[in-house]
Amino acid sequence: MEQPILNHANEKLEIVYMSNSGTFTQRTVKVVSSDDDQVLAYCYLRNEIRRFSKENILAAFPKTLQH
Repeated sequence: MEQPILNHANEKLEIVYMSNSGTFTQRTVKVVSSDDDQVLAYCYLRNEIRRFSKENILAAFPKTLQH
């Protein structure tokens, strides 16, 4: 299922991601760009720019401020 929120550059998001090996993680990312198949984003967990396969992003929602 396509998630339009992934197409907005400079958005800080929380994503639930499944790696190719089947491991699930929840990550905070900032979208740099996206195409039909992948999202290029800064990953705050890994502290680097990473490529995420859209088909492995199980959920994505705007990052909210935590008090």
